Amino acid sequence: MTEYESDDREGPPAHTHLWDEVEYVIDGTAEFLIDGEWVRGGPGTVQLLPAGAAHSVRIPEGTARLLLVTIGAPYDGFARDLARVADQGGGGAEIVAAARRHGVELA
Repeated sequence: MTEYESDDREGPPAHTHLWDEVEYVIDGTAEFLIDGEWVRGGPGTVQLLPAGAAHSVRIPEGTARLLLVTIGAPYDGFARDLARVADQGGGGAEIVAAARRHGVELA
C-alpha cells in the first residue's frame, strides 16, 4: 500500500502486469486508462486495475493524492528492484529493464 501525490498530466505509458492494483482517490481528480478507455474519478473513487489489463493513470488538473494498493506477490520484487534503480541513480532504461524482469509489459 502506497500513498502518493501527483501532478503528472501524462502518466506512465499504458502497461500490463501480473498483479491487480486498486487506486483510491483521496484528494483531487485522477483519470484512469483501462483497456483503451479513460475513466475520471474524484475524492472517494475506487478504481480496480485488474491484472493483465492495459492501464495508466494521469492527473488532468492540479495535484491529486491517491492510495495505491497492489494485490499479488510479483509486485514485491518489482518494488525492491525499482528502489535499487532509484538508489543507484538509474533512469528510463533501467526502469524498463526492471519492469520486464517482473512481467510488466508496455502496451
